[in-house]
Amino acid sequence: MRHWYLTINSVDRILDVLLWPAINLLLWGFAAVFVQKIGADESVVSVFLGGLLLFSIFNRAQKDTCVYLIEDFWNKSVYSLYVTPVSESELFLSTAIVGMVRALIEFG
Repeated sequence: MRHWYLTINSVDRILDVLLWPAINLLLWGFAAVFVQKIGADESVVSVFLGGLLLFSIFNRAQKDTCVYLIEDFWNKSVYSLYVTPVSESELFLSTAIVGMVRALIEFG
């Protein structure tokens, strides 16, 4: 929950959720138009964009997970987490879930 509150209370994180998908869509949309103009089949363009979307979702989830874990180490809050009854697997699972939720918000 802490990571979710950090996300919704920070302007730069909200812009990160909203801005990068728009930039990626614009960039890869132009790439798809280019592939289509050079004479590629319609199915090639749709497979190209589908693969890009899947890559973007997992890439965003991985970045968010790493940023939250690094931020915990920078803020030295990992030390206090080890004192609580939360296990390491629960810590990593929670950051992975927050990363996937943010990825689904961006692309959903």
